Amino acid sequence: MYKVVVVEDEKRVRQGIIMGTDWSKINCVVMGEAANGEEGVEMIRKCRPDIVITDIRMPKMMGIEMIENVYEDGLEPYVIFLTAYDDFAYAQQAIKLGVADYLLKPFKDGELENTIGRIIEKNRSAGNSRIRSFGWIWGTRANTLWTPLPMWMKTMPIPIFPLRRWRTVWESARDT
Repeated sequence: MYKVVVVEDEKRVRQGIIMGTDWSKINCVVMGEAANGEEGVEMIRKCRPDIVITDIRMPKMMGIEMIENVYEDGLEPYVIFLTAYDDFAYAQQAIKLGVADYLLKPFKDGELENTIGRIIEKNRSAGNSRIRSFGWIWGTRANTLWTPLPMWMKTMPIPIFPLRRWRTVWESARDT
């Protein structure tokens, strides 16, 4: 299941998103919620979600600033921005951050589920490991080793070479 965090300053909207969405249908579970950007950063650091659904304009810290802080921490959740403001400047900032989608409130029934479904499908079809909690350095075939990678290491360029297979004394003698 994919982990989701909802950050929205309006309690009714936040509860409506959490209670009004069929999360099991889209293979997701809500891990946490927050009422402002500062709480949102802490919740995202704590839960390490795959998807963050957040308002742009919130008290204490704007949603864009919150996501910038999260990205600086090395976390890479897909982000869906929600806003009641049809302001191009916000959309432009969201695009620069590389967010997954931008929905205007009030959104239609099923629009959020469809957006999350598209994100998951795009991730799956691209073979992207952004929604996984770990990655692999080496495969298990052909006498190579594998190891799980923590999330922060996926952003580092790592040369990937198969380990050399150690030969037994009998194999060495046979080849000579």
